[in-house]
Amino acid sequence: MPSFKCLQTTLCACGLAWLSSAAWADPLELIINRKSDSVTIYLAAPLDIAAQRFGGLPPQLQPGPDGMDTETLREGTLDSTDWFIARSQARLGGTEAPLEPLSIMIHPSDLELPFETPHDGLMAISVCTAPPSTAQPPSAFTLYAGLYLYPVDGRQALDLELGSFGPNQTQILVREYWDWDALGPAELHQMSATGLSLDRVKQDPAPLWLAAGAGALALLSTGLWHRQRQRKAQKPAP
Repeated sequence: MPSFKCLQTTLCACGLAWLSSAAWADPLELIINRKSDSVTIYLAAPLDIAAQRFGGLPPQLQPGPDGMDTETLREGTLDSTDWFIARSQARLGGTEAPLEPLSIMIHPSDLELPFETPHDGLMAISVCTAPPSTAQPPSAFTLYAGLYLYPVDGRQALDLELGSFGPNQTQILVREYWDWDALGPAELHQMSATGLSLDRVKQDPAPLWLAAGAGALALLSTGLWHRQRQRKAQKPAP
């Protein structure tokens, strides 16, 4: 007869497997880069799912009779980004903060672009890897969008409403950064009809190189202090 500990381990493994499959049943991802005066938001979502969540697509992303025409994306996407912003809302510290457009872009989903850091998000919205014209449907592409808030206090609690999520909750993977440095591991959140809520950043996290430098300087100072004490103790009295 299996032990209780073995049964508990099995149940935990099954629970994690279910959570993993549920997380990617509706795969939306966010990268949020906070700074003292701004917040940049990068969104990645399959194009057909984005169409469901935002109630359609801007004209620039509408498929034609021959499939997707991506040539216009190389000419600029601010109007399309504004289309998504009109269906979104942000609040910092409970106060509404106007979203500003950066860019949007679509890439073939089988390209598997990296999307973990703010640098990845910036690259994804800056270049177009899709062919000028393709017969593939929207489901073959992933949408990448960049939005930002400025000037704001990036430490404040952040509430986001992106499109219409209806009565059901949506799994969304969130990676938060402070001035390009990760605040922690990626976290799975529930985005409901009222949107996504992220806690206030308690303090300005120091960059890793600054923390390491401060630690090294403290060790060096302590070593010099002990060395001076030893020299003083060894010095003969006059």
